Amino acid sequence: SRLIIAADDSQVSEISIDDRKIITRLPHDGPVVSMRLSGDQQFAITVSQLSLQTGVVTKATVWDRTNGKKREMNVPGQIVSASFSHQGSAIAVGTLDPKQRSTVRVFDVKSIDDVQPVDGFRLPQEIGRLNRAIPMPGGQMLSLNGDSAFWWDFATEQQVRSFRTNGSLVHASFSSDGKYAVTTSQGVKIWDVGSGKALLKLELPHSGPVFAAEFSPAVGDSVFATAGNDGVVKLWKWDVDRLQADEFHKWPLTGSPTAVRRLRFSGDGKKLAVVGDRGLIRVLYADHGQMLRLDMTSKDTGEPNGEDVLTVAWSRDGKWLATGGTDAIGRIWNVDVQRPLGVITEETRQMIGHADRIDDIVFLEDESQQIRILTASRDKSARVWDPRLDQSEPMAREILSLRGHSSGVTGIDVSPNQQTVVTSGADGKIVLWPAD
Repeated sequence: SRLIIAADDSQVSEISIDDRKIITRLPHDGPVVSMRLSGDQQFAITVSQLSLQTGVVTKATVWDRTNGKKREMNVPGQIVSASFSHQGSAIAVGTLDPKQRSTVRVFDVKSIDDVQPVDGFRLPQEIGRLNRAIPMPGGQMLSLNGDSAFWWDFATEQQVRSFRTNGSLVHASFSSDGKYAVTTSQGVKIWDVGSGKALLKLELPHSGPVFAAEFSPAVGDSVFATAGNDGVVKLWKWDVDRLQADEFHKWPLTGSPTAVRRLRFSGDGKKLAVVGDRGLIRVLYADHGQMLRLDMTSKDTGEPNGEDVLTVAWSRDGKWLATGGTDAIGRIWNVDVQRPLGVITEETRQMIGHADRIDDIVFLEDESQQIRILTASRDKSARVWDPRLDQSEPMAREILSLRGHSSGVTGIDVSPNQQTVVTSGADGKIVLWPAD
């Protein structure tokens, strides 16, 4: 398997994940701001920017990954988008002219030496600034403008269909089978991913903006959760046949402020982690509707410390919840369904060692069921922790500090086989680490 990275060092690098060696480097004249692959993975198209005294110059380049040959596209205007069709070798390039008018041009790539213009037309200004254009089969195209998407026919230069959200799009999530997507704004919409058709629209499911919506990851489960500014969490049953969603659980959260920012289901879909402002954490049990409250309290006053929780992660068995946030402390909570429900004022373990906020956290669990916790922090480090869950120690033990970034580490994840750890940072780097 391979990892392709487009970065602001004017390079596109292709890296082997197995041996972590660079296979190919594609040099550019300026920072690479986007890259897309063709459906057969043979070609890549990149967009780079070069800042000059006269302004910013953008350039689109097609690369043949089999031999490293390139072809620069002669496209007037500021390039804002370049994408391949999902199947085939058509490229749509979107540009803005000095009057901020959007134009899309489509090219057919037969080979690196045979790139031919096919279609093109100017989009109406009233639909907003073009963000991306994607060529579709049959001489059609999908454009993303502002908060909406539009389906176009090149032959007639007319709009076939529009996909409009209820205001600014806040959040999006896919169902476990990848067939449906749920998006939020003031309301909630469920979309058919294959056709792009909106199947359901909940106009005002909450009294205010909806900040989060998540499908349950359980296989065959059609449950999704919503939450927002009103501090209410709702569970819905999505009926595909009736194209209807029915609310079956509702949890009003108490306290101030109560706005909910993040939702995260456990792997089996039975528990839902709820994260809100100023340290609000709740665990909701989807099957019986009860709620567990987790309080991050100050050791000095015993009162909630008011620090924001920025990231949460579930263990594979759903017994443990890990959290990290602005107080630079990682926490592990025992949220086993067998324990008495109510309020937990003390976490099972603390991970203390970071000097700045924790932006991401993840579990690493190998075949021997050994659990490690990985944290990513703005202090330029990622750390590996032994939570010592089978011991009476209150503190997790730091095993290793990973230092490969010159700026804050903003993301961390583990490969599906649990063999490789990947970190990303504000310095634009992606670093691969052996999990062992």
